[in-house]
Amino acid sequence: MSKKTLFWFMIVAAAIVTAWRTFVLPSVVGNGVSLTHVDYPLLLLMVVVAATALLLGREKGGYASYTESSRSVLVGGAIFGLVLAASSLWDIVCFMWQGQTPPPCDAVVSAADRVLLTVSMLAGFLGGLFLAVWFIGLLRSPSRPFNRKSRTALLCSGCFTAVLLILLFFRAYQEEARALDAAGAAAEGAQRVTVILPLMLALAAGIALIVTSARAARRHTFSEKWMWLLLPLWAFARLARYNVVYAASVDISPAVYEFLLYALVLLFLMECARWFSGVQKPSGLRGLAAATAVLCAAASVSRFVLFLLGEHAAVMYCSIPSVTEAALGIFAGAVAMGIGGVTPRHFES
Repeated sequence: MSKKTLFWFMIVAAAIVTAWRTFVLPSVVGNGVSLTHVDYPLLLLMVVVAATALLLGREKGGYASYTESSRSVLVGGAIFGLVLAASSLWDIVCFMWQGQTPPPCDAVVSAADRVLLTVSMLAGFLGGLFLAVWFIGLLRSPSRPFNRKSRTALLCSGCFTAVLLILLFFRAYQEEARALDAAGAAAEGAQRVTVILPLMLALAAGIALIVTSARAARRHTFSEKWMWLLLPLWAFARLARYNVVYAASVDISPAVYEFLLYALVLLFLMECARWFSGVQKPSGLRGLAAATAVLCAAASVSRFVLFLLGEHAAVMYCSIPSVTEAALGIFAGAVAMGIGGVTPRHFES
């Protein structure tokens, strides 16, 4: 299928889904619907959009090497990496100093939620920095995206992430310790161990991350294949956190769109990891990129339009679309339109 057809499909599909969310959501929220209400037509529309994008984005011969991608792919990837790192760092700062957690909940609901929140923020921060360094390096030198300065930047990023990891768990330790102290003598020794153990594990993980970053920075050739797993890990942690948070309540309606959205994001980032690292020939990358671009754009634009229209209840109802999802949509759109077909010399078995 031609890129022109895929491009116009993305525009039309994004407009349809955006219009649906913009005009239907305020009336649904305003009518006091059941807490277990699910917008099945919207869910069906999303499935149709994703399936159509996969069909239109099929490339029989596979895809060419990422070094032959258009400049828009590299610029979009760099922008997404910078925005992801900045937004994740902002979430960490707000969580550590103000106790404010990112959507879908303004407070930590369980220990599992705390772990998933920590993983998503740290993986987003370090993965975003890696993405920015990688794509900026490709813009500078397609044949060698990493040089000594790039490895030094990732070394500093890894060390900083390790410090943030330790600080996050130290803050959790302080909160739990205060709660046990308030309980007085009733607090048993086993409870004290469950409070200290996560902090010790976080300290060990932080040290291991620093050592690993230092070893990677000393290498003459940097293996980036494992770093690409940070992006699917970020998407998985966010998706899993939605399950954990909404399992504590009966309001499942806001999560329907986000569940499918992040399932697609996870698949898209996994395909990107396979393609950009050269580990394996990807399948369906262009279709996944188009579907991700459409749904991310619809989520972000519809929320912005609802905000301009003064529909604050509807804005709070769908709180997840943010500048990160908008940047991800730009990157996915650039991938959908910027990658080329395979030539015989690429991905030879």
